[in-house]
Amino acid sequence: FSAALVGYLLRTRSGYTSLPTAVEKVYGPVAMLGFGIMLFYRLWNEVWSNTAVVASFYSEEVWTPSWWASAWVSAIIPAAYVMMGGMRSSLVSDVLQAGLGV
Repeated sequence: FSAALVGYLLRTRSGYTSLPTAVEKVYGPVAMLGFGIMLFYRLWNEVWSNTAVVASFYSEEVWTPSWWASAWVSAIIPAAYVMMGGMRSSLVSDVLQAGLGV
């Protein structure tokens, strides 16, 4: 919730269109590069851990062809959803699901 509030305040009070834009304007391009690398690392870990957990639901043994198939399917479906509706739609649906306790 606090990250959403900071993002909202950055947009409405400071006029930044995104967090990366704010980082670059305040701290410079090197900080923007570091921010991008850290964000990529964080997202990579999030996607991989979620994929591994979901794949384990559908395969009893890891690293088998069925495990990899379920891992790919569990990664491709959310990626397609985000690409079709954009990241904003994904975040909105996540907030709604969190509110519903799903």
